[in-house]
Formats: sequence, C-alpha cells, structure tokens
Amino acid sequence: MSAELTAKPSSTPIASACGWVLGFEMPPTLSVSQWADAERHVAAGTGPEPGRWRTDRAPFQREPMDAACEVHVEVVVLEWSSQTGKTEVLMNISGYFVAQDPAPQMFVMPDLGLADSFSRSRFQPTVEASPALLERIGAQMTRDGSNTLLEKSYPGGDIVFSGANSPASLASRPRRVVILDEIDKYKSNIGKDGSPIKQAFQRTQNFWNRKKVIASTPTIEGLSEIDEWFKKSDQRYFEVPCPHCGTYQDLCWESDKPDGNGGVDKVRRVVWPKGQPEKAEYTCRDCGCPWSEHERHLAVRAGRWRARANFTGIAGFHMNALYSPWVGLSELAKEWEDAEGKPTEEQAFVNLKLGLCYNPTRGATTTADELAKRCEDYGPTEAGYTVPKEVLAVTCFVDVQRDRFEVMFVGWGHNDEKWVLLYLVLYRDTSDPQSFEDLDAEVFSLTFAHPLGGVLRPEAIGIDAGYLQTMVMDFVRSRRAAFRNFYAVKGTPGHGKPLWRESDDKFKLGAKLHLSGVDDGKTQLYQELSVRDDPATGKRVRVRFPGKQHLPDDFFEQLVSERVKIEMKAGKPVPSWHLPSGKRNEVLDTFVGNIAMRSSLSIDYEARRRNMSGEKRSNGYADLAAAFERR
Repeated sequence: MSAELTAKPSSTPIASACGWVLGFEMPPTLSVSQWADAERHVAAGTGPEPGRWRTDRAPFQREPMDAACEVHVEVVVLEWSSQTGKTEVLMNISGYFVAQDPAPQMFVMPDLGLADSFSRSRFQPTVEASPALLERIGAQMTRDGSNTLLEKSYPGGDIVFSGANSPASLASRPRRVVILDEIDKYKSNIGKDGSPIKQAFQRTQNFWNRKKVIASTPTIEGLSEIDEWFKKSDQRYFEVPCPHCGTYQDLCWESDKPDGNGGVDKVRRVVWPKGQPEKAEYTCRDCGCPWSEHERHLAVRAGRWRARANFTGIAGFHMNALYSPWVGLSELAKEWEDAEGKPTEEQAFVNLKLGLCYNPTRGATTTADELAKRCEDYGPTEAGYTVPKEVLAVTCFVDVQRDRFEVMFVGWGHNDEKWVLLYLVLYRDTSDPQSFEDLDAEVFSLTFAHPLGGVLRPEAIGIDAGYLQTMVMDFVRSRRAAFRNFYAVKGTPGHGKPLWRESDDKFKLGAKLHLSGVDDGKTQLYQELSVRDDPATGKRVRVRFPGKQHLPDDFFEQLVSERVKIEMKAGKPVPSWHLPSGKRNEVLDTFVGNIAMRSSLSIDYEARRRNMSGEKRSNGYADLAAAFERR
C-alpha cells in the first residue's frame, strides 16, 4: 500500500485495547472508489480495459460505489443499462469488503449456474489480478474446503455466491453485506420460501452496519423489481453541463416538452438524418445546440449526481449508455434504426441501452376517434375490390359467436404493414354445420384485384375454435384434406406465450388444433396502432383502414376496447388483458387472429413485388457466361 494512504498508529486507549500499539498500523480510511483506484486490477478478458482500475475513466461510478460505505446508507440501488460498468462497480464493492473493511458477504445471481460462472470467470480472475485480494483469498481452491468455487474465506469474513433460484444457497450464515445482481431475472417466489430478495436481506438482520446492494437492468413497466426499488430511493440522476449554455441536465434519449394544451410531447435528444446514424448528435434540452462526441465525453467528466426525492436510507442511481465512454452515439442510432417498429428488439434497446422500463402497451391510449380519422380512400365498390398496390398478401380470420360469424380480411405488405380490407358480420345459427358450408361458399371464395394485375386470395384462413371446437376442427380437417390452408385456432391468454404453435394434444382422424398467444398479439397490435406517419423520420403508419363507410359503426371502439392490468399471481406481478363491462371485442379478436395467420406464412415481399410488377431478376449464370463470350 502506498505511503500516502498509510495512517499513523493511534495511541488511544481503545486502540491499545485492540492491539494496534503492538506494532500494527491502523488501516487507512478509504472509500470504495479510493480503494479501487489504489488496489483493484481488471483481469484480462473480463473487461474492455484490463489493467489498473481508474474511476476517472467513468466518473459517474464514483458516488454509487462510495454510497456502499457511507454510514447512513443501508441500501444502494443501481438501475443501470448495459455497458456502463455495473458489474465492475459491484466487484469493487465486494472487493472493498474483502480487503479494506472485511465482512461476511453474499453475492446473489439469478441462478446457481450463473453464480458458478460468475465466480469462475469474473471474480476469481479479478482476485488473481489484484494483489490486495490475492493475499487474502488466494489463487486456488483449498483442500480443507475453506475456498471453493461458491464460497471463499478471508481474514474477517467470507463470501458466498448464491443463486436466487436456490433456497438452500440463500439460507447461509448471517451476512453483513449482500449484493444482488440482475434482480429483474429473479423468480418472485422460490417454493414455500418466498421472495429471494427478502430471504437474502434477512441474512443481514444481526448487523447494525449492514449493507444491501441491488442492481439490474430494468424490464417491463409495472413488472420491474429494480424500478420499484429505484422509486423507493432518493432517485439520483447524473447531470452534466451543456458545453454551450452550461445548463446541467441528465442525458436521455428523449425528453418531455409541454405541448401548449396541458400535455407533453416527446422530443428526441439524439438526432440524425434518417438512414445516416453515423451523423448522430446529442442536443441540449435548453439551448438546442448539438454536442460533438468529444464535448459529450467532457461533459460527463464534469457531471454530478442530483437526487430528486427524499432520502430514507436508500440511495438510488439511474444510468444509461449515453454516459458510457465505451458507446458511441452512432452505434446507438444504428441499433435504434434496426429495432424501431419491432417490439422485441425495441424492448431490448430500451432496457439494455437506455436503462428504462419498456411499456408494451404504450399505444393502448390510442382512441377510437383518432383511429377513425386515419381511414383512407380504398374499399369495395360495385365493380369489385381492388386493393392498394402495396398489398402483397391476404389473410382471413373468423370469430365464431352463438348467433353469428365475424370475419376480417387483412392485407399485408413490406415490413408487415397491415391493411384492413373487409369486415363482415354474418348472422347464422353457428351450431348448424351447414352454416360453415355456406360461409365457405359465400366468403372464403372472395378474391381481391390488384392494380398490377391478377387477383389475391386468402393464403391462410383461421377459424376461432374456442366456442365450437369439435365442429370447427371437423370443418377445417375437411378443407385441409382438399389442400386448402385452413386452421382451427384457439386463443391462449397469458403473458409471454408464443403467438403461433401447434397444440401437443392428439385428436381423432388427424385433426389439428393450433394455439395463439393472444396477449402478446394484442400487445403487438396496440403498439403498431400508435405508429403514425412522420416525414421527418420516414416512419410510416403500420395499420391502415378503408373508408369508414365500409366498416361497422363500432369498429374502432371494439378495436381498442381492452386494457392491460397488472395483477399479482403467486406473488408476482403479471400483465393481463381485460374487457370492460359492456364492451365488445370481436374486431380486436379477429385482427389478432389475422396476425397469428401471418405467423403461419413465410412471405418474401420483395420477390412478390417483382413478380407482380413483371420485373425480371438477373440470371447470374447467364451474366457470367456473357462475360466470357467470344467476340
């Protein structure tokens, strides 16, 4: 240890009683960041910059680390994106309580397999690269069992690596320090033992100076454990000064701006010309001036943490990749261009890069009136039905009620843009098998003319099997026997269920039933309903409607009739869709059914467009032969 960090021996009675006068030195008073700068080394292969640790490389890491050794802080919350050094911060905190302020620790990962991997590939290499840790823990497992992959001893304590899925690994001896990583991946309950977070915290109850550190990238809004803990904290954000006007502000992907009508608009702070992410710039929310990458990094070096809520013993820190010295704005812009409009990829970007919860139903507030105003000038005429030229495929889905069939035809184009083509309500006695035969003759034989020539027919027809399953399956089986692409489909509610799969159940005479995860289908549709044309970004409406005269009066009310509620099931918050009393939702159900039908098809839109427009693809072999043709 360097001389400037060495404290003089104390001669107080307390120190004498502790034996410090017997030739030992009092350990210097260091914070976590000071200890890391003096003693921590990043092992090769475990981080982007191996070698001696330097907190100044990412100065926003300093205060979160130091909070872990402040007397008045019991809980440290890190709601951080990836590529911001979250795991390294946790390693520094753990190393501090090994070498500087020894204490019994527990380091919890989502499962035992990850705990094993973390200890093997991250923690032990760090120990071997850092002399201050190596002299206390050692390089290898010991024969006496004091050091194993999941438990390592050192003077003054030990560290246990546990899995949040294992009650046995959490039920260890008392721990003064518990560090929990990626808590949004934890199960809410493990058997009869309850929350793994509460179990880990229970291990600290015997210590007046206990420390609890919890960290994670967030997940779904309303379901994120780390986001709930951050809301309980003093909510600290890292603010940096604008290089042009000096206004301090937290770096964010988009910010709120009053719209003049009592509401707010979202204003993008990272801007670039469409298709040119390499030109991405950050813009000040106050003066609007763009920052260069160099200015952004200098601003981060001059930043400071500021709390936005009262402190109650929980210090919370929010961090995203816009602050990271290892991430460029052009990289983020490219990732967003690739992800936009694709719910799964959008969520990954929002969670992992922005460190924010993702709202899967952010379009659920789209109103029926707003959608009705988007009706376009297409639809059936007396001369027949000619679809918009962008439509390259058609699907159909039927909702079966006791006294009627409700049928929707949807057209599909590039990037799965959707056109509602036709909606029919046919009153029939659906318990009569002949009604299905009539439906086939009157409806499923419909064709749609295309402006480029030819006609489009439904390529996949789904029929709701939730009401009359046996009758529907028998009808579908007879059509499939004639090589027609019919499906008996049963909706399966529940978050995270696949949009399209064949049932594992066996039925007589080879009949097949397909299952559709309707909750995720509704989430996808509501997201797409919220997308509007934006010439500035090139964004296009993803769901289009024919003239209002071609649709039932309550079409749009039914389309947005359901809402998401967060319910507690087995102690875990779960999103579920609910239909308010007195509302109808057949339009929504048939649209989601069409999305399932699209999932059953493999479509090359560009190849179809070329074929319909008469374009010829170059023949590679013919071109090659021509190149060698004798002159």
